[in-house]
Amino acid sequence: MKKFKIIRIILSFLVLSLTLLFFFHKNIPGSDLPFYEKAAQFIINLQILPAILSIALIYITAIICITVITGRVICSAFCPLGIYNDLISRLGSKIRKKNFHYIKKINFLKYIILFTVIILSALGLSAYTGLLEPFSIFGKISAYFFVPILSNVKNAFATVINKISGYSIPHEDHSIDNLHFAIGFFFFAIITGLAFFRGRIFCYALCPSGALFSIISKISLFNIRINETKCVSCGKCESVCPSNAISGNKITSECVLCLNCVGTCAQDALNYSFQFPHIKTNKTSGEKTNAEGRKTFIKSALILTAGILTPRILASSSASKKIRAVPPGSVSIRNFKNSCTGCSLCVSKCPTGVLSPSLFENGIDSIMQPFMNYQKAYCLFECTSCSSVCPSGAIKKLQVKEKKSVKIGEAYFVPSKCIVKIKNRACGACAEICPTHAIKMNSPLEGHPFPYLEAELCIGCGACEYTCPAKPKAFLVQPLEIHGKAKLSAESSFPIEEDNSKEFPF
Repeated sequence: MKKFKIIRIILSFLVLSLTLLFFFHKNIPGSDLPFYEKAAQFIINLQILPAILSIALIYITAIICITVITGRVICSAFCPLGIYNDLISRLGSKIRKKNFHYIKKINFLKYIILFTVIILSALGLSAYTGLLEPFSIFGKISAYFFVPILSNVKNAFATVINKISGYSIPHEDHSIDNLHFAIGFFFFAIITGLAFFRGRIFCYALCPSGALFSIISKISLFNIRINETKCVSCGKCESVCPSNAISGNKITSECVLCLNCVGTCAQDALNYSFQFPHIKTNKTSGEKTNAEGRKTFIKSALILTAGILTPRILASSSASKKIRAVPPGSVSIRNFKNSCTGCSLCVSKCPTGVLSPSLFENGIDSIMQPFMNYQKAYCLFECTSCSSVCPSGAIKKLQVKEKKSVKIGEAYFVPSKCIVKIKNRACGACAEICPTHAIKMNSPLEGHPFPYLEAELCIGCGACEYTCPAKPKAFLVQPLEIHGKAKLSAESSFPIEEDNSKEFPF
């Protein structure tokens, strides 16, 4: 058992490290991920609610099979937020030197939250499920709090090294403003505080994924068992359990296999062993039979399935009065709203920072979902980073060739605001940066070429709006509710350039 615990700890450390590195490192090619990034992507795909939203049957099956066989090992070894909770919980128990105590009624709270998540999903309000879903919470903490801090530390280190040596270390641009940093800190403070004082209370009382795993683990083949003939009811195992899973000589389905209890028991009464799920447990202990557990699981699975399928049948067609563009691969603004949980992974991976987390830019039902912020940057022509990493299916995977013709919006030109018109001097910023050659310079105006837009070539990348030096902008992108397909010009073959958004002199 000691070896098993060491393996779990090592695995947990690797999972947490890989996930944090995945958020921090943004410069990835869309179709050829390095090994560590592929490993991190696999971990992310094992998050149950995003997998359900994306209807990733392979990963859903894998998650269920792992849980049915091993119990809730995903919560302790593959969930980044669960691992973080475990670390802070251990730190808190050592500093406070207080034992944990079983609280019976609080475990039921997460089932109410799971039901709430189902209802929100049924209403197409995935943005609000992201405020409760563990990976989305971890994503917000990572993208808006950890990454800016790490970026500033790296920048400070680079500044020192550049001054005292002949090396030139580039600075990291995290592109997160103070407001979103405060949001990241808020989630960080809540999760850290709860874990420090109450152990894994988020996992056993608040986590909707934990509620689902708790139901499935009732029929798990392997789990921690208490040998009642050896147990002396000393209560030591209960006092070290951060998951509120031990009551007397009974271990509930809240157990996440942290194995703290096994190492504490002086009587060697606890062990991780096989038990066929059809065998009935002692009814006098207050536990349900496994047959009853299976009925509960089946009922909950049916409810969950109905809740997830409903938004695809009854999704609302209403839209915000003022909308912002959503990433290529989203298919439509409504589809994006229905599926995005706001994990912010795409925001973290966007090389230009054009993807920004929203508050209410796309309506009250899009809180913390990203949008294309053309005031900050524009979408690179050959970049598919966001579609490569999205775990919930809100952004469908796109090949570079396919992405080049995805029309997420359409630029429109206001001649009266153009620099050529206002200041009677040459410009051409829009035409030079347009990757599809939708903007051309012709029709000389008082000796200077004047922009002309071929709308059928425009993909709505926002390069023209971002680079236009006029204030207010002469080029603005009108987002499309439903994404279309642009005509691809034979000239649209610009190679992708690093920091292309910063090279234009305007």
